[in-house]
Amino acid sequence: MSLPQDILVEGIGTEMSLEIGIATAVDEVWTSEEIIITNDAPTAFPLGTTEVTWTAQNERGGIGVEIQKVTVQDTTPPVVIPPSDLLLEAIGSLTPFPIGTATATDLVSESEDITISNDAPAEFPLGTTIVSWTAIDKEGNTANANQTVKVQDTTPPSISLPKSVTIEATGPETAFTIDEATASDQVTAEEDILITSDQPDAFSLGATLVTWTAEDEAGNTATSTHTITVEDTSPPIVLPPPDISVETAGENVALDIGQAFAIDLVDRNPCCSPSPDFTGPFKEGVNTVTWSATDSSGNTGTATQLVTVSKVLLSNRPSVIAPYWQADENAYTFISVSHPSLSGMNEEIGLSFAIQSEEGEGSGVSNDVAADSRVLIEFDIKANETKKVFIVGNGTGHVNEETLSPGNFVIGLTDTHFGSLEISPLSPNPQSCETVAVNHCGFPDIRQLNLWGVIVIPQTNTGFAMEFIGDINDSRAFNTPNFSGVN
Repeated sequence: MSLPQDILVEGIGTEMSLEIGIATAVDEVWTSEEIIITNDAPTAFPLGTTEVTWTAQNERGGIGVEIQKVTVQDTTPPVVIPPSDLLLEAIGSLTPFPIGTATATDLVSESEDITISNDAPAEFPLGTTIVSWTAIDKEGNTANANQTVKVQDTTPPSISLPKSVTIEATGPETAFTIDEATASDQVTAEEDILITSDQPDAFSLGATLVTWTAEDEAGNTATSTHTITVEDTSPPIVLPPPDISVETAGENVALDIGQAFAIDLVDRNPCCSPSPDFTGPFKEGVNTVTWSATDSSGNTGTATQLVTVSKVLLSNRPSVIAPYWQADENAYTFISVSHPSLSGMNEEIGLSFAIQSEEGEGSGVSNDVAADSRVLIEFDIKANETKKVFIVGNGTGHVNEETLSPGNFVIGLTDTHFGSLEISPLSPNPQSCETVAVNHCGFPDIRQLNLWGVIVIPQTNTGFAMEFIGDINDSRAFNTPNFSGVN
């Protein structure tokens, strides 16, 4: 008997159908048609080696037996299907994550008979990790497949800022130290986070937005802002002029009270021009002048200046007396006053001309009235200067500003016709150089002034000189015929 060859095949299942071939037999007596050949081959061959017995039998019962081996083997590894690749966001330096379960199939082994394992760590570091999955079937065939797990850090840090604050200005620019911001990150350690800000060295008036930036080691950045507000609620400091103390024989005093200055922390200095609430004229007593200045932020500062006005009777002062003057329809009085600028005299002094009337009732001025009501003229005279004084009767028209040549002249109009004159300094004690009504000091001795006077009779172009008792010349009376007038 001639058998098919032994068979070795790769299994494609738990059992498999095979074509094992056809055996042939020959006999010396019987023809091949008379020989019956059979085998015990199964319908499907299991894994392993199956011996197939072939039997040849002739009509007389002669039997021949041969064995054919059919081997089904499993050398094919299973097919592993790993879970999908993963892209994870880091939640720390190590990130735990369920990566899924692989599956495997095999031509021979049932799925429950396939052992599947992987080398995945319990937690994944930042970056890419290759997870190797291994499947082993019952025959020990091994297959591998890879799963990629990538852990990335794209989450920016979290910033904690100092509170927004409002501060008081200390100048046009205000230095201020801001508390430091802090930051935290899921991956980068706090000490490794770079924190910066655009805060200036000093802050200007108003609101400044400060931006903070935090950057982690992965280059992720986060920004946040807070506000530093600089406000100016401080009023400017007003520096008033010095207090003034004056004495006068008049009722109200017009004064140059000076100019105040103001300084401010924020505005340029001097920051603003202070203005007084009153500039005069000032009455007797203590007058309070309030100076105020408002800066660019609307803050107002104030300061006070005291102006003290005292009245003094002219009779209490050293004076020069002119025994006689006249101002009526027939005559007027002219007096020349010169400041010789002698050693010891002040550069500028004030004078008062007071009428001493010799007229009786109805003259309008009597000898026993208060000195301040008798004052006709007050003026000041500077060193090396000459002032022309005209005393003219009201309505006479002898002299007026239009008829006089330009120059330093003073005109006093009066309803009193004649009498004496008292010429006094406007400071009760000229030696102390106190401020007086015309805001100038007195002088050491009024008698050092040069006074020269004439009573002018316009109709005849004549006149006669006046006498001054107590001046530097102590003039004596004399006649001046053919006097042509004074202008």
